[in-house]
Amino acid sequence: MNNSDLTTEHKQAYIHSLETKITSIKAIKDSSLWAALLDANIVQYSEYNIMDCFNAVKLNSSVVSYINQCDINLDFSKTEYDENTKGALFDSVITCRDIENSKYAQILSSLDFVYDDFNISGISDDKIAILIDTKIIRMTTDNLAFIRNNYPDQKFHFIRINLKEYVDAVDETLFSQNELIEILTWDINDDLKISLLKKSKEPIIGKGYSTAVCLHILSNNFAESDLPGLFLSFEQWDNSIQEKIFDHAVNNISCIIDNQNSISKKLIKSLLNSESVSQDEKLDLFAAIMPGLCVDDIRSILILLNLTDYLKIFDMRSRPKFEINNESEKLLAAFKECHLIDSYEESTTKAGYYKVARPKATKALSKEPSTVT
Repeated sequence: MNNSDLTTEHKQAYIHSLETKITSIKAIKDSSLWAALLDANIVQYSEYNIMDCFNAVKLNSSVVSYINQCDINLDFSKTEYDENTKGALFDSVITCRDIENSKYAQILSSLDFVYDDFNISGISDDKIAILIDTKIIRMTTDNLAFIRNNYPDQKFHFIRINLKEYVDAVDETLFSQNELIEILTWDINDDLKISLLKKSKEPIIGKGYSTAVCLHILSNNFAESDLPGLFLSFEQWDNSIQEKIFDHAVNNISCIIDNQNSISKKLIKSLLNSESVSQDEKLDLFAAIMPGLCVDDIRSILILLNLTDYLKIFDMRSRPKFEINNESEKLLAAFKECHLIDSYEESTTKAGYYKVARPKATKALSKEPSTVT
């Protein structure tokens, strides 16, 4: 009697008569009997039986249940079916929501197919993650764009698994500043980060980057809004980064002068000592910081800036006069603000020069040195 001649009662009797699991059901022609045998859990677990079931009845609920119950690691690389048959199984499994994840990964990875042009939407995130982990979805420009648009929650997982390929694939059209900012936080090779940074023309705001990355940002992608924080934290950086911060300080000396209370004292000292800063800029900086200095610090800076004539202000026996010019105007105004002099005005006995009037009791500016000098 052929399998096709079996009635339902005969099928049930046939199934109940089996005492051991069937090793192969390839010869069975009745597809409904396949489902009955699978549901009865008497078909031996094997890749061949899965393939034969699939060829007969596709991925119906009985086949999926049979796959999920397999107590072996599935490896279809050793099966001898042709590529078209394996490809059909691969395509069906890809979109099957009900196959258990570990079996899903085993089947697809061992079938050894990949997608250079992946365009299947609606797959669950956990299964897309498997396709990414097993590199079934290749990192290509088309696949990256598709994952971004259809599986945004898996975008960074896709990038992380294929990071080098991502860096190579991203061009001006595909480049994403938001992705760059996220990737800069990852514990990965600095060369990859810098390769991505070279594709960016926008400022980068952030902290905690390595020295190499910080140097690149400070040279190419620094944000002006970061400058006050950099100027304040100057001495916390290593020498190579301090050099870059110093260059920005020289080019933004007005920012230093306007915010001198929030600037590293070491940076201020470096600026006052630098030949890259003009004398006029140093005078403006000195005048701005003077209220926070002690007398000894003021004296030291006057010597540093070759303004030793102004030391006479501290000599109560002298009657100093200073030529009326931009320099004396800035410094005497600062001395007056700090109550080191009471006033200054043009001398009646020496035209073109200021004379100064000292206060009756000179006020101490600061009890502690500021360590600027």
